[in-house]
Amino acid sequence: MKKRFMVIAIAALTLVCLTFAACLIQYDLAPPRGPWLVGGAPLNAPISGSATGYSGGIVHVTITLTDGIITDVSFDLSSQTASYAAGVYLILPGIIRRQNSFNFDVTAGATYTVNGIRQAAREAFLRAGVPPGDLSF
Repeated sequence: MKKRFMVIAIAALTLVCLTFAACLIQYDLAPPRGPWLVGGAPLNAPISGSATGYSGGIVHVTITLTDGIITDVSFDLSSQTASYAAGVYLILPGIIRRQNSFNFDVTAGATYTVNGIRQAAREAFLRAGVPPGDLSF
């Protein structure tokens, strides 16, 4: 009886998580961005930045670039509401890598967290020497 209950509970939890991720997160993508350049050369470095997210919590973003292309992005959203941050963790890294940009339109039910991620990324690119005019997000 316990085993059956556990199977049902896990199935229900999985369904709720998938529904949450699929229903709350919608996005529109612009054409992918070309390589990130600093002084005419492609940016090759991990860069990071921080900004304010939901409820005044700090959002940290680390971006890894190879030949000016975003190859990895990670967030520290531990100061954000876990239920909202979960969708951000699931969807945004793939969008950012595919677009090579933080310029996307996303509805995730986590507006302040996503805005914090964008601001932290902006700070990271500016500290790396990317001209402000190249940052359209």
